[in-house]
Amino acid sequence: MKHHKLLYVALFLFIALISCKKENLSSGYWEELAIKKRKEIEQLITSKKATDKEEWYVKKAQNYWCGESYFAMHKSLEKDFDRLWQDYRDLVKKGFDAGIKEGIIYEPCDDYYWYEYSPLELVVENQKAKLIFAQDLSAEKCRELLPDLKKKMDDYQNQLNCTGIDKWDVTPILGCYNTYLPFSRANDYSEIKRIVSLYNALYLRLSSLERPVCTQGPTPKFKSLTCENGKPKVNYTWN
Repeated sequence: MKHHKLLYVALFLFIALISCKKENLSSGYWEELAIKKRKEIEQLITSKKATDKEEWYVKKAQNYWCGESYFAMHKSLEKDFDRLWQDYRDLVKKGFDAGIKEGIIYEPCDDYYWYEYSPLELVVENQKAKLIFAQDLSAEKCRELLPDLKKKMDDYQNQLNCTGIDKWDVTPILGCYNTYLPFSRANDYSEIKRIVSLYNALYLRLSSLERPVCTQGPTPKFKSLTCENGKPKVNYTWN
């Protein structure tokens, strides 16, 4: 009987030790497992031959921390994908929890800069379904798309009216120097957010492919937003 009791105590201590170790694993450990799980998800998707584009769609999956991720998805893969994605999110969460214990400070989700992370197109190439993002486009394609988006932003701003600046905000538009577009949080701004987000993504992509031609001189910095003569006005200081 005493021998059995000692075995139980030893087993209890072993389980407690393993549990303690699991709880104190580093953020790097969980991050490595999350990366492996993400690769497993990608392998699942690429394992499916794609012959008919109509059988595929864009799957939006909520990240654990901020935003969404996007995948080319076939209906036959949905069940396995959902399981693997939940495993992935759980690993990311454990990594964040461990990081917080280690004193890592994670930035909150920021809606200040609008940037298009969603895919522009789903294509089938070499029997594989893939998503095309802004960062995949050529410089020529970026230059083709940017002017129309700029016109839409200008038209939007010209149509804005205000009676005050309560519930109004601005969002940066990327360029040689940032300019700012006003918008009202009291109204639906999802469409202009989509346009600005795509413009910023295309501008960054173009800038990565060729150096922007920018004139030297004072650059404006955002100072304030006012309502003048019924129109929102962005005020700058020049440095």
